[in-house]
Amino acid sequence: MILKAKRILFFFLTVIFMATISEGKLRYSSENDQAKEGKKKTEAQTVLKIIRLQLIQPVMVDRVYPPLFTFARIPAEAGTILLGTAKPKSEIIKIDRTGKLLTRFAQKGEGPGELKAIESIQVVGQYYVATDSTKAVFFNPSGKFIKEKKIRLNSNLKYFVDEDRYLCNIFDFEGSGPPIRHLVLIDINTDKAVAGFLKDARRSDIGMTIIGSSRQYHGDITPDYKYAFLPISKNIVCGLSDDKRLYLMNLEGKVIKSRSIDFEEKRIEPDDRDRIVKSCASLKPYPFLYEGIIKKIPKNWFVIVDIKPLPRDFFAVFLGIGYKIYEIRVFDKELNEFGKIVFPDQLLSNIGDLRRILFFERGFFAIEESDSENQYAEYQILNLKDIFN
Repeated sequence: MILKAKRILFFFLTVIFMATISEGKLRYSSENDQAKEGKKKTEAQTVLKIIRLQLIQPVMVDRVYPPLFTFARIPAEAGTILLGTAKPKSEIIKIDRTGKLLTRFAQKGEGPGELKAIESIQVVGQYYVATDSTKAVFFNPSGKFIKEKKIRLNSNLKYFVDEDRYLCNIFDFEGSGPPIRHLVLIDINTDKAVAGFLKDARRSDIGMTIIGSSRQYHGDITPDYKYAFLPISKNIVCGLSDDKRLYLMNLEGKVIKSRSIDFEEKRIEPDDRDRIVKSCASLKPYPFLYEGIIKKIPKNWFVIVDIKPLPRDFFAVFLGIGYKIYEIRVFDKELNEFGKIVFPDQLLSNIGDLRRILFFERGFFAIEESDSENQYAEYQILNLKDIFN
């Protein structure tokens, strides 16, 4: 009798034990499936479906002196396009979405309202703002010159967050040490930095490739700060091109949050190295610099090639794989990753370098390469919902 009771107890304990193991396996399996599902969502890849809305060739603007397009921006007014041109003129052309010329304004020069060369055009509030290396010129939507502000800082990649402040990369000269590259917010009225972002005094190589005691800029091998302004939340997302970390910061320079990007760095192939060497040909008369910069060519491509703002405070991070090839990740304003987007191969062959594109509400526009000239093209993305859902 006692033996029979022991056998029954053993049977029930075995059933309970097996049930516990089974439940654990199910729970583990469920958690594992959820993790895999989360990973799948992060690794989601969307191939863009696009149509070309319009193409503007230089001869359509001026048959006698076809302009070389430099920058293009689209303001939020029924798809109107602003094209900045260079050589032989510094002129801004306003065109509607059908390609009809609405007006021309600005001109080359150094007088009031004139520009040496158009570096950028941006719609800032009620103004169209064009910059060169020495000033920012403000026009109203009709193209009338309103005012200008001098820019005395040696800066590049200026982006206005409002009509009084702009973001840019500058060099800070502190004491007798080497200048320190710095991403800053500048007050255009005082020409002084009012906030700084990611300043690292230990990195004297940012913004310049150091060769002995000489400093040389080269875009493919010189680390620098990359950033994008998020206009709805009024924050910026930024990072260092040779780092895998992204930072979300407010305009006071405080870090809101950061995250690392899961990305395998890609090696520079021999063909890519040869292209970089050829791009340094202008330095051959200076053997010290030329040989020095060739020795500095890294083994891997930079991680963050560029950061592009998207609608609704989303943004795209271009991760370096090779010349003209990128892996593009989409993030939201909280740094959550949504997946990857892929441009059609045919488009890539036309544009060449994806850093030359700019996104707008329905798609993007770019300066395309051709055998004889560069041309402006605008594309609509048909499957935007696939990217953001």
